[in-house]
Amino acid sequence: MTGSSGMYGGDNQLAEGISLTTSAPTSPPKRTTTPATTLPPIDPVPPNSGTQEQTGQQSTTTTLETPIDPVNNPDSTSNRQTTGVTSCGDTSGQTTINFINPDYPSHTSQQGDCILTLEVQTGVCQVRVDFVDTELSQPVNGVCNDQRLIVGGDIWPMGVKSFCGNNSGQHFYIEMKESQASRRVYFVVRSSSTVPFKFGLWITQIKCDGSSRYQAPSGCFQYYPSSYGAISSFNYGGLYYVDQHYRICIKSAESACDVVFIADGPFMIEKFGNFKTFPFTRAGVTSSYCVRDFLLIPCARQDFSSVTHDRYCGGQLSYKHGDKESRGLVASITGSIISLEFHSENTLGKYIPEHHKPGFKIRYTQTSSSCKV
Repeated sequence: MTGSSGMYGGDNQLAEGISLTTSAPTSPPKRTTTPATTLPPIDPVPPNSGTQEQTGQQSTTTTLETPIDPVNNPDSTSNRQTTGVTSCGDTSGQTTINFINPDYPSHTSQQGDCILTLEVQTGVCQVRVDFVDTELSQPVNGVCNDQRLIVGGDIWPMGVKSFCGNNSGQHFYIEMKESQASRRVYFVVRSSSTVPFKFGLWITQIKCDGSSRYQAPSGCFQYYPSSYGAISSFNYGGLYYVDQHYRICIKSAESACDVVFIADGPFMIEKFGNFKTFPFTRAGVTSSYCVRDFLLIPCARQDFSSVTHDRYCGGQLSYKHGDKESRGLVASITGSIISLEFHSENTLGKYIPEHHKPGFKIRYTQTSSSCKV
């Protein structure tokens, strides 16, 4: 593929569907040699303080998360502080980099493609991306149109095609293909609007030699190695995207037998079968009601119940279809990884925004209280 050097310069050999749109400005943005954004919140604080939440017959203590270096040294931030800042038109092969808009921490209003080329190191099988300070235009009917982050290159297909809206605190993994001797990942922030936007991303290359705590199992789009934490849909609080199909993985704690899930804020995923007696604001369970969009929590149940369900949707998170309020779910831990999935299809018929907002935010806590000795 041939073309100009992009919005702010960049590599001309891009992945399919990523094009160059405008010429480079006369003066490239000035940047310092230290990271411009704060560190991504990775690990939860030890559970010695926080707020209690009721989970049916159990209560758990959860706390806010604190930023630390997720890959090279989980006990310090020193490695993060010495990494370089990159922006439009840059190419980097560093282990950890900070990718920002040209005017960061202010907003940028220029249209076009802002392209970062990541040269992948030998032995790296995945790249972790952390959203730290990102404000792009909101999706329209679940589709990122005016401004979006697109990822391409020598990678396996991802479960989310593009990202927009507000995703600070979120992360995702990119799985690399092994077929090419020289591999690259292209990060493209595309804006077709003059609406001001900004972004700050941490991008970390992870070698799959077992040395990193944050090496995700193959096939996991998100990975949570802690025994408790929070998980939310992308752009939580706004419309969730259509056409998403991805897997969320939690590392099982060796001492735990169950994991408890509880809604941590408003919950809404499109539900079928909405009637006056069971409106869209009520909880939905099973494939009869959670038909196209759903959060999959395998074999989740009410505590001490033998009745389980996999699919959850509607306006509450509950094991009881038609429930007016959210209730805690419990699932047995049956292996080294606890696996959830989120699915949303393309629009079928009339799109109703109220049925697709705000998505989901849940807290999970692994427990040993029911373990048999």
